[in-house]
Amino acid sequence: MDKTTKRRELTAEEKQDVARLKAAWLAYKDRNEGATQEWLGRETGIGSQGAVGQYLRGVIPLNLPALLSFARVLGMRPADISPTLSGLVPSNDGPVGTPIIPIEHGAETPDGYVAIPQYNLQCEAGSGHIQWEIEREVEPSTYSLRYLRDQGIKPQNARRVKITGDSMEPTLYDGDSALIDCGDTAVRDGKVYALRYGDGFRVKRILKKYDGSLVLVSDNKKYAEETISAEQAAQFITILGRVRDRSGSGGLE
Repeated sequence: MDKTTKRRELTAEEKQDVARLKAAWLAYKDRNEGATQEWLGRETGIGSQGAVGQYLRGVIPLNLPALLSFARVLGMRPADISPTLSGLVPSNDGPVGTPIIPIEHGAETPDGYVAIPQYNLQCEAGSGHIQWEIEREVEPSTYSLRYLRDQGIKPQNARRVKITGDSMEPTLYDGDSALIDCGDTAVRDGKVYALRYGDGFRVKRILKKYDGSLVLVSDNKKYAEETISAEQAAQFITILGRVRDRSGSGGLE
């Protein structure tokens, strides 16, 4: 007996989404030499060339996480690819379409772009001294200078860090890379920040109370809020920068 599972046929609306995605990808390839489906899978976090190809060929329909990942890397608005799915995009304080372009290892960064490395943070026990170490095994991501300027981010203040754990889902997923603006350290209520907490590194949404205390909030509601007094915050917490963007799977398996 043939036990092969037959995929359902895409709806007319889903086929239009596929056509728009494919057109956006082909236009992107024409503008950016070196862009391949393998590269696209890596930058979006979707996975292999085969996985990307299934979306581009309409073998599987677009879903919201995939839409946001494609839009981010291609520098598109989600609505330009899928007007229907884009209506499900939750509001947040970060941009969706961050222009990223591929560069070969060791190649010069094109004019108008800047390569931002991924960093590993080391916090010394006791002193709390912070050291940013470039992860040499991870290729830098190349961002448009215009995008950084429009967001008010100075290139020298930009850092990328890897997210570990699920405490900030669905905003940030385990394995995502987050773009940190180290020049934006004045806490604004409800924004997401990277911070040193004692001898460790965390990414949390921060609420600031009238008495100077801070509430560290995990977007994943299975984690409880943590209130830090003004005195404890002054001693144990250093705001490293505000999270402005992220790239990764967005929860895709």
